[in-house]
Amino acid sequence: MHISPTLLARDDQTVLPDPGYHRTRQVVHWVCDAPSPYHACLFRALAADLSLDLTVHFIHTGVTSHPWQTQLTSGFRWRSYQRLAGIDWHLMKLAMTDRHSRFVVAGWYEPTTQALLSLLLAQQQPFIIWTDTPDLRPRPFLKGTIRLLWLRLLFRGATAVMGTGQPALQALTLMGCPPQKLINFPFFVDLDACQRLDMSEPSIVRFVSAGRLQQSLKGQHLALTALAQARDRTGQNRFEYVIAGSGPDEEALRLLTQQLGLQHQVRFVGWLEPAAMRACYGNGHVLLHPALVDPFPVTVLEAMAAGMVVLGSDASGSVVDRICHGQNGLIHRAGDVEQLTEHIAQLLEHPWQVVPMGAAARRTAEAWPVARGVEVLRTVLCR
Repeated sequence: MHISPTLLARDDQTVLPDPGYHRTRQVVHWVCDAPSPYHACLFRALAADLSLDLTVHFIHTGVTSHPWQTQLTSGFRWRSYQRLAGIDWHLMKLAMTDRHSRFVVAGWYEPTTQALLSLLLAQQQPFIIWTDTPDLRPRPFLKGTIRLLWLRLLFRGATAVMGTGQPALQALTLMGCPPQKLINFPFFVDLDACQRLDMSEPSIVRFVSAGRLQQSLKGQHLALTALAQARDRTGQNRFEYVIAGSGPDEEALRLLTQQLGLQHQVRFVGWLEPAAMRACYGNGHVLLHPALVDPFPVTVLEAMAAGMVVLGSDASGSVVDRICHGQNGLIHRAGDVEQLTEHIAQLLEHPWQVVPMGAAARRTAEAWPVARGVEVLRTVLCR
């Protein structure tokens, strides 16, 4: 189905004339993996900008690891891939016929984005790449060499290469992206929706973790172990730990909770929709995020917006990007249970520290409103 720039899509993807459309608006086609709360925050802000005419092309309408039921596609025009032989030809046709539009392409991992980026490069048409922290793990020699040469061509041909935070920019530099092309363009969260009302010293410290229950990635087992060790070391048991999310390791984590004697402090609340997750942050004090692999976790951004102290690992991109150790959170070496135990014990013994550190986390979050993202994109589009 062809979607003209002069048409406005409703949530059911039917289209109606947009009487407010003006030819001087910059048409932007944004290729994105799937709907999410943080993508919706950005796309709604971009759609509200009168200088932009945005259409989002979703590669997937949903992913099983994040089974959101909340409506996340309202407030902006969108469509989903319609593949034939693995390619969304509608998007390819747009690139071939509409030379005045700008394309923002998230990543390069699937056939349509690979074909689209190659076409835009061959046509010398402006395009922007947006990526999370790239995976720098070694690949088979021939495949890795071809991939790297292709990416370096894309980087040189792109108007800009936007990465989610400093860890992404550092990785892109190592991959050969010219420094002058790099733009810091992280994920954005709704700051107004994530505020904390009670900033008083807690009598019971509430820890929260949010994410897929997969120990090899998110490391919830490390958090449980560190909590038990901190309890035993300090003698403090006035804490709660809420684990939000679903995943393959839930039963193993429940069993570990029992084995560590934490069954009275730990609650598994399952998958939470965005509003319920914000309420969970709002009632919590400390985010535990001991991830072993996590390029730029949005839970860190949401927790900081809610005024939570972040205890996160140095394998989490947004932790490295936003946390100033000892000011708005504490950073531990990924997999180092002893160091995480020390950080938890510090807050259990000195719960008053939660107040100033949480306030500092909120101030850090306020430096990254979605309006900042809109302004950055407008500047890049003018290049």
